[in-house]
Amino acid sequence: MMTRMRPLPTRRRRALLASSLIVAVAMLFGSPGVAMASAPMAAAATDCAASAPAPSTEPPAEGIDVTATVLGTPSCSLSGNGTGSGVANGTGSGAGNSGSSLSSGSSSNVPATVAPTATTPAANSDEVDLGGVMYVGGVSSASIPSLNPFGGTLQLWFTVRNVSASTIDAKADFWMESIFGNRISTADGVLIEDLKPGEMRTVSAELPGVGQWSILSAHTRLTPPDSVDGTALTPLTRDATAFALPWLFVLLVAAGLATWAIVQVLRRREATQPAGVFA
Repeated sequence: MMTRMRPLPTRRRRALLASSLIVAVAMLFGSPGVAMASAPMAAAATDCAASAPAPSTEPPAEGIDVTATVLGTPSCSLSGNGTGSGVANGTGSGAGNSGSSLSSGSSSNVPATVAPTATTPAANSDEVDLGGVMYVGGVSSASIPSLNPFGGTLQLWFTVRNVSASTIDAKADFWMESIFGNRISTADGVLIEDLKPGEMRTVSAELPGVGQWSILSAHTRLTPPDSVDGTALTPLTRDATAFALPWLFVLLVAAGLATWAIVQVLRRREATQPAGVFA
């Protein structure tokens, strides 16, 4: 004997129909939410330079909270304060408040940096190149007179500059001659010790016996080491003309002019006197 099922009451059927409709609407609006949540993550994974989208503060549509998780190893990472790191043919790291990353690192494909080669400094206008390792300046002079007619001093000096990579020891000789070629005074063996690379030094000497020669010929000879940095060197001589005031000659000339002036005044006075005044 079969039992006949009673139809559901109208109220229960309406409730069941409403529940089915709600479930269908939830499934319909749930898929776009997952797609929209996955799209920004995919964009962030493919473009490390793009900034992360700001999270929305508005509640999701229809009160549905959807969370999406992306699996895999992304080429870069984004966090809330915008820091990131990455590797590309080397090593690198970066940080930025806008979510961008700056990379720096080394790669085997990058050529090594070659240091520039040091160049020899240029010589000054009065300097002479000695083997490419030393520059020797011109001779300068100054006369110091004396009350002794046969005295007086002549100061001589020149500069020497070390442009090599080694410390140099050298010596210098000074002498002066008259206009007739006779040697008046000398100062030999002036030492130049521990001249450092790049150092310029003034070498000087005082030569006595200037006397009343007035025009003098001054000379200096620099004797360097036999070789510096593999370069053979030879002595170098530099010359100059010096002038010393011949004060004795000037004094004699001044005395002669004064005597002549006095004689001329006396003659004029005598010529202007009337005849017979001294009779």
